[in-house]
Amino acid sequence: MELPPAGLSWGEYVDRWVDDCGGWLPLADQLIYRAQEFVEIGLDPQTVERGLRRLARRGHKPGGQYGRWMLRFFGFTSPIEQWVKWLGTYHSRFADLPCSLRIELLALWNRPPISESPLVSWIEHGIAIAHHSRLDMESCWGWLARAEKHAAAAGPAAEIEVALFSAQLEVERLLHTPFGSVAPPGKAGPGDADGRGAMRCRYQLIEDRLRTAEIPAADEVAYRARLADLRSRDFSRPAAGDPLDLVRARAHYEAIPESAVPFASFRKYSGLAYCAWRLGNDEEARRLAQRAVDDAGDGGLVRMRIQALNMLSRIVPAVEAEAVNARARSMAAALEDENLLRRVNLCAPLRAAR
Repeated sequence: MELPPAGLSWGEYVDRWVDDCGGWLPLADQLIYRAQEFVEIGLDPQTVERGLRRLARRGHKPGGQYGRWMLRFFGFTSPIEQWVKWLGTYHSRFADLPCSLRIELLALWNRPPISESPLVSWIEHGIAIAHHSRLDMESCWGWLARAEKHAAAAGPAAEIEVALFSAQLEVERLLHTPFGSVAPPGKAGPGDADGRGAMRCRYQLIEDRLRTAEIPAADEVAYRARLADLRSRDFSRPAAGDPLDLVRARAHYEAIPESAVPFASFRKYSGLAYCAWRLGNDEEARRLAQRAVDDAGDGGLVRMRIQALNMLSRIVPAVEAEAVNARARSMAAALEDENLLRRVNLCAPLRAAR
């Protein structure tokens, strides 16, 4: 897996635009041209060039006026923006790195100039995901709140990411799962009606953004698969007093289109395997779970492969289940993922219950 560079300093940021514009004076000219109608900026290119050179020497300190101007009127070059989004995407392969390494790399990016731009929402979201892996839910909710604050300015994809992960945490909390038991600040405990209402509001926001925004095709199908998985929980793991409806739960997974995107295919077949298992069709459930294991493996998605192996271990005979569970446990430990490790450790006792 190719890793991103170790953060971005003001010097590296400015140098990229100097190269793109063909030199310091052309960059100064471009900044004057783009900014003069909106802010009070000197019209002498050499004066502006000196300001830009001072900005380039600021390392990771606040960028001041010239930093604000550059971020507002130039933003980031495409490779940097793609790196930052990759760091904060739940279904990216970056989230398959060991947890301590993820947090270390994210901290390097959570500094100026990135931290002074809307793109910081992706970094904050990535940090929230990492703390979720560590079962540090208080920190997870705190970083997620920061990401949500900046998500709208970061664009519709950031809004979708934050809304999906927030809904996932609400689902875990409402299901009384041990790794989701800590409520977000200001929220009631597990099972509250407000939590389910908040989830549905997030689902609607996700649908609206997917309908109107231009999202890369691979991300769009992954987002829709994640949304289908969350919506299925209303029927496969209903709230107290609501009926279990595995047929409707299965319909959400069946609606995920066949795709060459490994994450979407994994999510579809893992969900279908769960529904088949709960409906008592172990042979079909095993076939579907193995398909999910293979699809996750083909995509190099380690966390998703662990989840699929976890599903498979519920279905297969006891001796085989023990071996499958051991594989999943070893992989989760290598990722330093306490969330997954706890789920794997809980899996064997769950095998007997449909």
